[in-house]
Amino acid sequence: MILEQETFEEYGYYPKDLKQHSRKTVLVACDDCGKIIYRGLHHVQRSKHHFCDIKCYGKWLSRVKSGDKNSFYKGGKVKIDCDNCGNTIEREPAAVKGHEHHFCNRKCFGEWQSKHRKGENNPSWKGGKVKQVCEACGKEFETTSSQIRKGWGKFCSHECFSKWLSTHLKGENAPNWQGGISFEPYCEKFNFAFKEYIREKFGRVCFLCGKTEEENGERLSIHHVNYDKDCLCNDNLTCQFVPLCRSCNAKVNNNREMWEKKIKAKMQNKLNGWYI
Repeated sequence: MILEQETFEEYGYYPKDLKQHSRKTVLVACDDCGKIIYRGLHHVQRSKHHFCDIKCYGKWLSRVKSGDKNSFYKGGKVKIDCDNCGNTIEREPAAVKGHEHHFCNRKCFGEWQSKHRKGENNPSWKGGKVKQVCEACGKEFETTSSQIRKGWGKFCSHECFSKWLSTHLKGENAPNWQGGISFEPYCEKFNFAFKEYIREKFGRVCFLCGKTEEENGERLSIHHVNYDKDCLCNDNLTCQFVPLCRSCNAKVNNNREMWEKKIKAKMQNKLNGWYI
């Protein structure tokens, strides 16, 4: 609101007598706190409301533009019942629309989900556990369909798998057997059984990022820390090996000197410098 009398007393003219868009100063009252503020008439004529600062504007806005006074008002919050505990809660219409279930908080959602999204009720359900017979000991055990699809789920434990390897994957039975020369350019000792030994030694997780074989989608690769493929067959070399996931194995082939130092430092720190 323009203060005519106050402006006259301060400057000797009435705002109503000034030309339109005049840059002369006039006195106006803040629409929130009522404090007198000084503005150019051209500025005052552009706005219906005037404020001392952004704080006063915010207070005024929250008071006169809330609820049904807001141009975007769509009826306010609606009351619904929590699907877990039954308590009545309030939500904006937009948050309710399109959702079948509603909850007080994450805790209630988690409790409800644990009761209603198990087994066949889970949208990701793919048939549950499947019974298999261990190829090593003959014991019946349960595994998942996804494990079987990936070619796993044939053994009840890592121990049985290791026993099966020691008796079935030797010489001509080894998947890489080519008349005894299939290891080139690798040392012949760097075979499937040795790789499995390294994987087991490190718990079948990637040494750098901790990814499991299941997350990797295949058996972990075995990395020569010193990048020497003849390492196991050369008595003058100290050999170190670590299992790596597909992405980490690709990374370590760049900037080899840096990765060799980094992996050795981690082995020294976590494994006390474990060597073959």
